[in-house]
Amino acid sequence: MKRRLKHLLMISLAALMILCTIVAARSQLSSSKQVEVPRLPVLKIRDGAPERLARAVRFKTISDTDPDKMDMRVFADFQQDLVAQFPAAHAAMRRQMVEPCSVVYRWGPASKSPTVLMAHMDVVPVEDDKLSEWTQAPFSGAIVDGYIWGRGTLDDKIGVVGLLEAADHLAASGFTPKNEVVFVFGCDEEVGGNLGAGRISKTFEAAGITPRWVLDEGHIIGDGFFPGVIKPIAFIGLAERGFVTVELHVEAEGGHSSMPPPHTAVGVLARAISRLEANPMSPRMNSPIRSSFEYIAPEMSYPNRAVFSNLWLFEPLVLKILAAKQSTNATIRTTAAATVFKGGVRDNVLPKSAVAQVNFRVNPGQSIADVTEHIREVVDDPTVEIRVPTGGFNSEPSPVSSLDGVGYSTLRSSIGSVWGDDVIVAPGLTIGGTDSRHMVPLGSDIYRFSPLELTPQDTPRIHGVDERISVENYQRAVAFYVALIQSL
Repeated sequence: MKRRLKHLLMISLAALMILCTIVAARSQLSSSKQVEVPRLPVLKIRDGAPERLARAVRFKTISDTDPDKMDMRVFADFQQDLVAQFPAAHAAMRRQMVEPCSVVYRWGPASKSPTVLMAHMDVVPVEDDKLSEWTQAPFSGAIVDGYIWGRGTLDDKIGVVGLLEAADHLAASGFTPKNEVVFVFGCDEEVGGNLGAGRISKTFEAAGITPRWVLDEGHIIGDGFFPGVIKPIAFIGLAERGFVTVELHVEAEGGHSSMPPPHTAVGVLARAISRLEANPMSPRMNSPIRSSFEYIAPEMSYPNRAVFSNLWLFEPLVLKILAAKQSTNATIRTTAAATVFKGGVRDNVLPKSAVAQVNFRVNPGQSIADVTEHIREVVDDPTVEIRVPTGGFNSEPSPVSSLDGVGYSTLRSSIGSVWGDDVIVAPGLTIGGTDSRHMVPLGSDIYRFSPLELTPQDTPRIHGVDERISVENYQRAVAFYVALIQSL
């Protein structure tokens, strides 16, 4: 018996040594996927670039789910001001208005397969109770302490004005793209994009236009987001999550609160929400995130490099690590957020109905149908009706774009030409939604990247208090767009 135990122990130790050897070898053999790109000299653009972005911030181009509540005159004034601010670009490009509030620019020889570069003109409103917390007024466009302050500096007037700044610089030098470049500037991305990018996509489809590839806002150059990586990471989003808001309805008899049933409609619905929060959908390693680790792992220090280079062994551990933080949990799990709860009219009247809205962001590899099935199994209560409203924002996860496509390689080289080897370039999954989802029916590779250099302390400024971008970062953003357009 002792000899048998000793034999088993020796076999186990040998197996462990072999396993450790394999892990170490795979870690050492995971060579860098970074491509060396010569850094271009610092770009000298026309004086006043920060002031032109600041000027754009002062237009309150706020979108609304109800188009009748949008001030279309502000959008028209903003678009007309862009004509005045970027004369060379507007002399070189063909400008097409798309009613009621969007604009398309076409540059270079007309083509059925142009490269499409997207951004959006609209911004989210500022809550009245937050105004006093802003260091500079949210629509002041103040340039103070090396920053341009105000709503839209990060999301997404940097894209609109940055692209036009780059085009103006190139057009003034006599540059014309050999292949057509199209700028798509929607007016309602923050509320779904149906008026803007949605209508523009339909005009492309009707005209038989299939973009060579598409770039929209999305990932950033993040510094300090990933453990074990010293350099900032420029993520290029290969896909974005789907979006669905599910309504849960409970009906009851009502009556006087002095004679209540064991559970009111509100109580039944609250129990359903509690079950959903206690039983989230399981974490899964989707293909964009797996690709991220293939690119990032070789740049890590030990022991992180050993773990992330060997997902075949450590995937459960990695999923557990990622699930522990809100920001990374969203990359590996279809998330649920109970956002609206309605029920009851008076404190002494039993509610006849209660309604809750739960917003799900659906990761690649799953679907809206998977979400509704999950709700049904977890809630496990036939008195709770599950409804998926039609229309609105609802969309399935986008297809995953190619890592081998011309779009990814062009973005990678354009980033390298501005930031050099100071940053790591890697694929990723875009957590939020973008206007690019409207381009999915056109069947092109779609990538999501914004040339924003941010830390974890900066990201709450997006849609939050004290939105701002440094003058230095904005100048590099324009240089990126110049390099990108030249490479097309």
